This record gives sequence, C-alpha cells and structure tokens, in this order.
Amino acid sequence: MKIAKPLLILIALAAAILLPIMTEAYFISIAITILTFMTLALSWDMMLRTGQLSFGTAGFFGLGGYTGIIAAADFGVNPVIGIVLGGLVAGGIALILGMAILRLRGLYFAITTMALASVFMVIIRNLHRLTGGPSGKIVYNTLFNYTVSNKQISNN
Repeated sequence: MKIAKPLLILIALAAAILLPIMTEAYFISIAITILTFMTLALSWDMMLRTGQLSFGTAGFFGLGGYTGIIAAADFGVNPVIGIVLGGLVAGGIALILGMAILRLRGLYFAITTMALASVFMVIIRNLHRLTGGPSGKIVYNTLFNYTVSNKQISNN
C-alpha cells in the first residue's frame, strides 16, 4: 500500500505532462474546465469546513484570471509567469481583504463576501479597455499555441 500512493502520483504527473503533447485542443479545454471547477469546489469546501459560507472565492478566482490574461496579452509576459502573477495578485488582495472580512461570522460574513464578489464583477465589467467589459478579454493564442486546421474543421 505504501508503494501504490507514490506510483499513483507519478502516473498522474506523467499524464499531466503528456496531456498537452499527446492530445488535441478540445481535450485540453475539457481537462482545463474540469480542473477549474474542481479547484473552485475545493476552495468552497475549505471555507465550509471552517463553518463559514463564502461567496467571494469566484471573485478572487476571476481577479487572478484577469491578471494573468492581461499580463500575457497586453504586456507580453510569458503565460506561465502570468498565471503565477495572477495567483500572487489574487492572494495578496485576498490577504488584505481577509484581514477585515474574516473577523465577521455567520450571515454577516456571507453577505459581505457576496457583496465583495459583486464589487469585483462591477469593476471588471466597467473597465472595457482593460478587461473587455461584459464580453470578456479575447485572447488569440492559447498557452500551448494550438490552432485549428482546415482539415479538422471539414471533418466535424
């Protein structure tokens, strides 16, 4: 049993490394969507286990995502560095806001985090030049530079 756990971890790491190399963009998109929802569910679960109902996790997730996309698309930062930068910015703002918000309990905490998520949404929707407004930011290249060929279009 002690060998099985490290072996499963190595298989999962090998699959994560080989997925972008061995598959098409569609499967990578599906994997990214699944992992995104798993991450959000895990973050919500972590807060629920402390007895707090937080609606602000999606706001911080969006803040980090927009930071990474803006850094890569507008400032030419390497996309992997943009992802790390997005996590650092979202984590830093979460730390600053959390110092005040985490003192609240129960319904007051839930209402405050819901208002915080709404504030993030309003700010992002109204910064058209930076975030693309309600339509979002259009990024023409993906992280792994996949393109759709005419052959793939005609077969579908």
